[in-house]
Amino acid sequence: MTFYKTGTIITGKIENVETGKTTDIYHYLLHTGFNINTIIKINYIECYSHPDNSKQICIDCNALDSIGNVFAICIDYSPKDDDEMTKIVNDFKQYSFYYIEGEFTVTKDNPPIITIHSPKYSPLPEEFLEVDIEKAFIMNS
Repeated sequence: MTFYKTGTIITGKIENVETGKTTDIYHYLLHTGFNINTIIKINYIECYSHPDNSKQICIDCNALDSIGNVFAICIDYSPKDDDEMTKIVNDFKQYSFYYIEGEFTVTKDNPPIITIHSPKYSPLPEEFLEVDIEKAFIMNS
């Protein structure tokens, strides 16, 4: 990945390390700090150690909107070392529910990919019954 920032314009190239395909980046950066908060159900977790020694955790999830509709969402963490990676991965269990909150991005892909970056996470708040959450995920998927 090579990025150059001039004022609020970011340009560069990003390479898919699996396919070798490169994509040009040209983006007007407007950092709003907007957050999304939702309840997620984890489908699977993948961990990567990249050639530059950076770490990445990608969590594929389903999430609930404010009326119980279910949508796909990704969670992305960039832990600083193996210890932090292990802690985060051990905190999450496949097919379990969590409350998360964090900054997000939405790609221009069709369909768009929603990613929450390094969100705060916790068990379900007490006002939500797990049986109701499970019903929403089953019926509204």
